[in-house]
Amino acid sequence: MDHVCNLYVLLLLLQSSVYQEILVVKMYQVACFYREKCKAHIPAGVGGSIR
Repeated sequence: MDHVCNLYVLLLLLQSSVYQEILVVKMYQVACFYREKCKAHIPAGVGGSIR
């Protein structure tokens, strides 16, 4: 039930464009953070070919 409440609050926040922009920025920051972490685990040769 708690999970449903959180989802509902998230949907309410999404209706506001300001919160939507904040959410997009946060998601982008998280994606960048994980990409950097993954890049550290990838061997240099593989990382070079991706770039």
